Amino acid sequence: MIALDPIQYYCQIPGVGHYASKKEFMENSVKIAQLSDAYGIVGSLSFFNHSVLDPWAVSSVIMQHTERHVPLIALQPYMYPPYTAAKLIQSFTYLYNRRIDLNMITGAVTGELQQTGGYIDHSSRYKKLHEYVQVLRLLLESDSPVSFKGDYYELNNLEFKPPLPDKLLFPRIFMSGSSEEGLETGLKAADFVVTHPGPLEHFKHHFSDKVQGSAVQSAIRIEIIARESAEEAWKVAHARYPGNRQGTIQLRMKKNSESSWQRTLAELAIASETYDEVFWMGGYMNGGIYSPVLVGDYEQVAAYLNEYYKLGVKAVLLGSMYSEEDFIHFSRVKEGISNPV
Repeated sequence: MIALDPIQYYCQIPGVGHYASKKEFMENSVKIAQLSDAYGIVGSLSFFNHSVLDPWAVSSVIMQHTERHVPLIALQPYMYPPYTAAKLIQSFTYLYNRRIDLNMITGAVTGELQQTGGYIDHSSRYKKLHEYVQVLRLLLESDSPVSFKGDYYELNNLEFKPPLPDKLLFPRIFMSGSSEEGLETGLKAADFVVTHPGPLEHFKHHFSDKVQGSAVQSAIRIEIIARESAEEAWKVAHARYPGNRQGTIQLRMKKNSESSWQRTLAELAIASETYDEVFWMGGYMNGGIYSPVLVGDYEQVAAYLNEYYKLGVKAVLLGSMYSEEDFIHFSRVKEGISNPV
C-alpha cells in the first residue's frame, strides 16, 4: 500500500466528449485511475452535468480495474434521491470494500435546472442540499429505522439495512464553499469545503480565514503546469490555453454569472492575468478550463502550494492530469512539498 500524504489529492476523469470514441474514453479513464494509484493519489473526480455519462456507472468500471482508487462522485440532488444515493454507496462499498467520496453540487447551469423542473433560487438550493446530506448521513450511519421531516425530504420509520460495516468506508463529503450560502452550508454539513482559490492573499481573506477554527477542512480546485524551468512551464501553459476572442467575450459574461465562483474568477482574470508570478488566470480567461493554474518550475509551484497548506488546505482537486507525463511532473512538485500537520 502507498502511504497517503497529509494532503489528499484527487485528479479528474474527463467527460466522454473529450475523446473520439467509447473505447478511447474508457481506456483513458481507467488509465488515469491506474496512474493515480501508482503515484499515490487518492482518487478522481467524476463530473455530473447533462453532457456526461452517469458518474456512478463510470466509477464502477474504474473500480473494477484498480485496487485502491476512491471515486469522488459529483452528486446532484435531482439526479438521485438520498435513499438511492445511500443504496449506491452501500452497494459499492460492499462490492469493492472501498470508500466512495461525494462532491455535493447544486448546479451552476440554470438551463439544466429548468429543464428538469428543479429550478429554485440559489439560497433555496443550498437549504435543500443541507437536508439531502442530513438524510444521507442518517441512512448510512443509523442501525435503526430512520425518520426525518424537512422542507424537501421526509422519511417515515425507514429501514435501511445493512448499515456500512466500517466507519473507514463512510464517504468524505465535499461541498462548494465559494458563495456565502455554500460556505455556510458546507461548514454545517460537509467534511471538506471546496473553492476555486484566488491568489494567496485573496484566498486567505475571502476563504481560509472563514474556515479556520471549524471542524471542516479546506479543499481547492486548481491545475498545475510545472516543468524543470519556469520558461518551459509557461511555454506549455500558453500552448495549452492560447488566447482567443471568444474566450474574452465569455469572460465578460461570466462576470454576471449566477455562480459565485464564476463571478469571482472572472473578476480576478479581468483585473490581472498573473498574480505572484505563479498564479495564472489565462486558462480561465481563454475559456479552456474553469480553474486557476499554477505555472512555474517544480520548486516555485511546490512553494506556492505550501503556502496554501499553511492556510489550512487539506485536499487538492487537480485538473487536466490525463497522461503519465502529467503525473510524473506532479510527482516532481510533490517532492518539494513539506509535510504539513
